[in-house]
Amino acid sequence: MLKYIYSLSILVLACGTPGYDIDKNAYEPKIVIEGILIPNESVHRIKITRNFPIQGTIDKSLLAIKNADVRIKDIATGSTVILTYDAGLNTFVFYDTALSVAFNKSYRLEVNATIDGTLLEASSETTVPTIGFKIDSLDRTITKFRELDANRNIKPLDIHVKLSPNAQIYVVAQYALTADTSNFIYDNPYFNLSRTEILKNLSSFQYQTWEFENLKGSIGRLPLQWWGINFYSEYRVNVYAGDKNYKDFFLTYESVQDIDGTLSEPVFHIEGDGIGIFGSAIVDSLTYQVVR
Repeated sequence: MLKYIYSLSILVLACGTPGYDIDKNAYEPKIVIEGILIPNESVHRIKITRNFPIQGTIDKSLLAIKNADVRIKDIATGSTVILTYDAGLNTFVFYDTALSVAFNKSYRLEVNATIDGTLLEASSETTVPTIGFKIDSLDRTITKFRELDANRNIKPLDIHVKLSPNAQIYVVAQYALTADTSNFIYDNPYFNLSRTEILKNLSSFQYQTWEFENLKGSIGRLPLQWWGINFYSEYRVNVYAGDKNYKDFFLTYESVQDIDGTLSEPVFHIEGDGIGIFGSAIVDSLTYQVVR
């Protein structure tokens, strides 16, 4: 998941931003959780790391909590699986191949780990969205950039989806499969940047996300925005129908500083000594192409 995407690297630091004078005593060790359950898949997305004080150098080799006790409980049946640390990939991931995540079921994640000599506990619950969500259609799979209709109006490029009855948010995450200087759309009217500025940040134009809330009925419309299409390329799009945990974290994880400078935390929905995200989402994918 691209947005999720995305990264929780901000969470391995104590709250704060460079340039602020942060009291060293404000640091508290925390279990950092990054986990999204996907229905009809085994559990392979539970990433467990730790935070660090913002002062000093972060030793990335100490991020993983390899001996953490990580469990997932089926709340309805009470059955529990113990997750295994994936030492081979060295991605801080815990997994279980036996448990297949089901639609509309509730699961509880429980983590025990020792950080800086202190035993910490964290837990969180998620209810997987109900079956129903899937991509129904895309207006067209090959398009010109800002393609015009017969009346010279810009055609929309919309994804039409069948909605899940209890999904809280729909997130479109888009990735340009080919992104270099030869296929960049330099005459994009939505921004005015020099070629030098574009080249410095070329990779930042490759990924885009859009979120949609409060969709009603059985079919939803998710418009792809032309300002987020920056390359003549094939694009891969993942669409996520997320639960409340997914929604709240997605909408707040970047908003860590208010307009008056006050620092705030994202919404975690994690009890105990943890930060991060444990949620669930249904995912479907498509590809389309933008041609010259």
